[in-house]
Amino acid sequence: MNKRGFIRTLEAVIAIIIVFVFIYAVSQSNIERASAKVDSIKSLQEEILRGISENEEYREEVLELDINLYNEDLKGKDFFFINHVSNNLGGFSDRYALIVCNPNDCIIPDSLFDKEMVYTSAVVISGSFDEISSTPKIVRLWVW
Repeated sequence: MNKRGFIRTLEAVIAIIIVFVFIYAVSQSNIERASAKVDSIKSLQEEILRGISENEEYREEVLELDINLYNEDLKGKDFFFINHVSNNLGGFSDRYALIVCNPNDCIIPDSLFDKEMVYTSAVVISGSFDEISSTPKIVRLWVW
């Protein structure tokens, strides 16, 4: 009789181990998919901001802005760098916020507080060495 109880206990322990292994495997694949999404969003943001920082025309537009402009202010404006951002966001073209601000005045837009997962990246744009008078600007891009 003792052998029968031992076998049932062993079966229960093996069943519990199988369930835990299954749960671990499923959760691990979800984590890997989420990590791949984060990496793709980050590389997308960095590529867009690198494009702005390396293009002289985009840099001049950013530096000519004399006030802080937020997503709502920038949409519909005829700036080349705004078109660059919206054209390169792909599937996120309706889920982003963009801010151009002075280094001391950057704030988070109110529209982002109700979002669950927001990814952000920024670049500092400054004038060339012979343009000492230009104030640097921060271009920050949020994607959700």
